[in-house]
Amino acid sequence: DQLVRIAKVLGTEDLYEYLNKYQIELDPRFDDILGRHSRKRWERFVHSENSHLVSPEALDFLDKLLRYDHTDRLTAREAMDHAYFYPVVKDSTARSFIDPQRLTGHSGTPPPVASEILWIIFGPPDPHDNSSQYMLSDDMNQNLALIGSVPHNGIKQIRINFESWNEPSIEFKNHFKDNIKVTQKGFLNYYDASSLALQEVDSTLIFGGPGDHWPQDTKNGPFVIDLVKHFINGSNYLSGKKGDIKLDFISLHEKGKKGQSSYTDASEDKALTDIEKEFEILKQIPFVDNEGDPEAGWNQNRTWRADNRYAATVVQVVARHIYQYNHTNKMSLFGFDHGFLKQLFQQMREQEVD
Repeated sequence: DQLVRIAKVLGTEDLYEYLNKYQIELDPRFDDILGRHSRKRWERFVHSENSHLVSPEALDFLDKLLRYDHTDRLTAREAMDHAYFYPVVKDSTARSFIDPQRLTGHSGTPPPVASEILWIIFGPPDPHDNSSQYMLSDDMNQNLALIGSVPHNGIKQIRINFESWNEPSIEFKNHFKDNIKVTQKGFLNYYDASSLALQEVDSTLIFGGPGDHWPQDTKNGPFVIDLVKHFINGSNYLSGKKGDIKLDFISLHEKGKKGQSSYTDASEDKALTDIEKEFEILKQIPFVDNEGDPEAGWNQNRTWRADNRYAATVVQVVARHIYQYNHTNKMSLFGFDHGFLKQLFQQMREQEVD
């Protein structure tokens, strides 16, 4: 039934050429089911409700991607270099590794292609061991400019959640950035300061944590359980007020392992069970798993990450979470770790794309 639907759009003439070229045999009864259809023009599918989202570049992009024969389709690199992905950046003050005049289209030179831009957005940024230097740095301005340039008014769909320091049980156990050792109490003070600062800017800003693995033993979960208990019983270090601690979500990092994405579900279930049993007051606070990769080790060389098996796994994991949590308020976000591509799209099997 899906092939029939596709044929009604892409036509049957090209389909039979494709089948003959690759000597693909189908059940003879398929001819009667399929019928004969001409290829439809993409403009036919433009109507009043979607016309504001459609551009000539979008239609050309669709036309070059949706082909029966894979040898006729755009390659991944060609697709990312297509004019559809040229950014529309109006803020000419943004500083970047790419000439800002190229971003605005006023330089007389071609706009940057997507592969140039994606490396800056998703590529690992310059080291920021001196964290204060990151604020309003070139790469931060670049990211802000590109977030603001999402086509079709897409910035209205962007939601920013602020999260405390990444995986405190690992990071703080060794050292804080800038080589400052921090105790568990120091981490809570840091969280209080971040919480209070965001509230002073805008009380509607979303902030949570701890962005870590839920411990096996809730009696001994440094930083993670410390934060939970501090939110329930503690006072803000700076204001001195009890309850002056913002925790809009509980963020976890629960990944699959040994090639089994189901470990993610088991870890999430344990965290939810522990919360319901031991920290009942937190039951109404949604949790997020923003590092729910099918397998831990985003930088491990895995051939399945380079083909449609990875896409299928992503769909499977997401569908499983939708089925389990869609009608509850328990989970508000599910994502993967390290949403970046490597420069020039090399060694894709080592990377995961969020």
